[in-house]
Amino acid sequence: QASLIKKRAALQETPATWSNADEILVLVPPKDGQYWNVFNKMRETIPNVHISKLWRIQNHSLWSYYSFHKDRLLKNDIQANERRVWHRTRALEPSVIYQDKLDGFMMQYV
Repeated sequence: QASLIKKRAALQETPATWSNADEILVLVPPKDGQYWNVFNKMRETIPNVHISKLWRIQNHSLWSYYSFHKDRLLKNDIQANERRVWHRTRALEPSVIYQDKLDGFMMQYV
């Protein structure tokens, strides 16, 4: 199963915002347009939001899993019901979240 996931990931395009690096955790600086896109989206639901650091998680396995299932829905004329969700970490090391093997998102840190 792991080899199939790697083969699928090799065929899939990653998001245009991802760097080519093999890094999983990438710092997004305030000079990057993605930083302000995330900031503005967060302000829609959290008006007084403050971002001290913004990290992008580039998890190829989770991306492959997500996009495979999204493609399946679209091929069956089912609209994907996507939501934007935000993690806060405070003192929690971000790797605790992105190394989660179940789904890559831990509700207790929302």
